Amino acid sequence: AWQRGATVDHIATVVGITFWTAFYPLLSLILIWLFAYTLHWLPLNQFIEPALWTRAPFTSNTVFGYMVLGIALIALAVFFIFWTLRRGLRRTRRSAALAWGMTAGVIGLAIWIAHATGTLIYIWDIIRHMMLPVCTLTLINFAGTMLLMRDSMLETVQEDYVMAARAKGLPDNVVRDRYAARNALLPTVTSLVLSLASSMSGGLVTETMFSWPGLGQVLFRAALGNDYPLATGALVFTGVFLLVAHFVADLLYAALDPRISYTGQPAEG
Repeated sequence: AWQRGATVDHIATVVGITFWTAFYPLLSLILIWLFAYTLHWLPLNQFIEPALWTRAPFTSNTVFGYMVLGIALIALAVFFIFWTLRRGLRRTRRSAALAWGMTAGVIGLAIWIAHATGTLIYIWDIIRHMMLPVCTLTLINFAGTMLLMRDSMLETVQEDYVMAARAKGLPDNVVRDRYAARNALLPTVTSLVLSLASSMSGGLVTETMFSWPGLGQVLFRAALGNDYPLATGALVFTGVFLLVAHFVADLLYAALDPRISYTGQPAEG
């Protein structure tokens, strides 16, 4: 959207509209047919490979819990690395290379720990079974987010402060990253938060197509069986997840938009 009318802009628009308007079950069947049935790169369905887990010293729920905890810790470590380097060093290629090198080190350490504890092969089995359903959800949601970001960017580049930044003679990448993109991300962050919450409880079609036991099937079966405590628990979990996501979005607003302040004092400028 920064270079409207360019080849990349046309390709991104066509790809976004294609996936955003795709029929959900048809897209799932195409991915299953291509990557699982034809190429045999990924498993067809299910959460795990039963033959692999017959004599496993861990349960699948235990390994999955370790995966979630490990991903959260890695994300926090990577955020701390980039935040520390951004605060203490100037933005140079050397500092960026140092940040990415430390990130690779953290990921390598996590893989080594998983291998040393004997959980790496089971983690990889769960990841292989997750790829198709996660890719299906990601393609649909990312297409809508990409189109929203494009429209927001096209509107933001017409604002007065962007014109003023260009009039100052600032480089295009500075105007794009520090002035236009940060403000264009605000509606995109809101859309991403809502899509995350809906994907948690509204993935019934994906869970059915890939035989993946998830929260959508739990809600559906609870509603059919009049299991009100189970349905209430699932809805409460979704609500808490949505509240946490909104809290994170509010923090991101303050980081992206200098006009927003949570210190009790009006933001400068």
